[in-house]
Amino acid sequence: MLIFANRKYQILRNEMSNVGVPDFGPKAESLLDIGNPAIDWVSLSHGMGVPATRVETIEDLDRDFRAGLADSGPRLIEVLV
Repeated sequence: MLIFANRKYQILRNEMSNVGVPDFGPKAESLLDIGNPAIDWVSLSHGMGVPATRVETIEDLDRDFRAGLADSGPRLIEVLV
């Protein structure tokens, strides 16, 4: 499983911009930020007995994705974006 973790509700930010609200106040900003605290997907996965890694580069994603395909069981890859 791939999780693309941008840690923001980007779709809601886009929708606010679409209706003419490009800038947010501090309270609204905090509602659109899911990175504080950041969800530790790798630890959650390990806690359920599923191997997991976190990657930040396309090279690391390629390596871990290939390893996951070669493995017989589930695997989680958190992709930081």
